[in-house]
Parts: sequence; C-alpha cells; structure tokens
Amino acid sequence: MPSRRARQCSRGRDPYTHEHSERVARYARILAAALDESAELLDPDALKLACELHDVGKIGVPDAILNKVGRLTTAEFSQVRKHPRTGSRILEPLLEHATVLAVVAWHHERWDGAGYPDGLAGDTIPLAARVVADALDAMTSDRAYRPARTWEEALQQMRVLAGSQFDPGVVAALERTERELREVWEEQARSPV
Repeated sequence: MPSRRARQCSRGRDPYTHEHSERVARYARILAAALDESAELLDPDALKLACELHDVGKIGVPDAILNKVGRLTTAEFSQVRKHPRTGSRILEPLLEHATVLAVVAWHHERWDGAGYPDGLAGDTIPLAARVVADALDAMTSDRAYRPARTWEEALQQMRVLAGSQFDPGVVAALERTERELREVWEEQARSPV
C-alpha cells in the first residue's frame, strides 16, 4: 500500500516530515468536518491519506536543501518548488484517487493565484488542497531556517492572509474549530523531541 511505504520513507529519511504529515492529517480532519459536515465533498479517509502523502515529492529534494539553516537561494527554492509535481508523478501510477492527487499536486497553490506549481486561484483549487492544515503546522513548527510561531501568532497570520494566500471560508472554519485544532498543537508541543 502506498501510504505505508511513503510513511516508512519519511520516517527513515526525515522524522520531521513524518510527524508534520501526521499533524497535518489530524488538523485536516477537524477542518474538513467543519467545512463539509456531510462528508460529501471531503472524504475524511482520502483527506487523511492525502495529508500523509502531501510531501512525498520531497524525496527528490536533496537533504542539504531540506535541512538548510538560513534562506534558500533562488536555485534551491526552485528545487523545493518541484516537490508537488514530483509527488504527483510518483503517486499517479499507484492510485486513482482525485482527492489525494489534488492535495499532493496543489497544496502550495494560493487563493490569489500566486502559488505553485500551476498558479491556480480561488475555487479552481480543489477544496481538499485549500484546507490550511499544512500551513498551520508549518507556521507552528520549528524549521531549520526559523523558529516556530506561537499559536496566537499563527492564527493572526492566517487571518491577515485570508483572501490572499488562504481561502477566507477555510480560515473561517479554522476560527470555528480553533479549540480542537489547538488541542492537537498543544499535544505536539508537550511531546518529547
């Protein structure tokens, strides 16, 4: 099964990526329930798998770039920007699930069209790929190039970026589910490194 294999790869190569993917999946399930109570648009199981696999394309990015302390060069960032397409190419022959492939391909698209790899905007970005779980976890996690933001700082940043980077409706769902999401974040913050 692709999800188990991808999880094994991420655990062995980069424990942060594995833990990040697990948290993103938990955040996404909470947000999906708020966005689509009937689960007609967002299948929770497919969304969980999509979140676990969303960064699989980083297997094509050298560790020196993924773990670099400090700002990436233009060339290095160009390599990082390839990971959604790489992930799609890896997964397309293995599974035929539109939600999973959409999240892997378009989780770095922006509501205003300034994202990558395809510059999709607004509702042309599939709803599953607009769920802000990846960004929320990235903001609240330490990275090699910067410390984590506090929970409050991350929420404020999401509010500020609603309508530009993020779908305003998804940010509204984040506001409605903030207590549940914060519990996941607090659990992660308490766990040993």
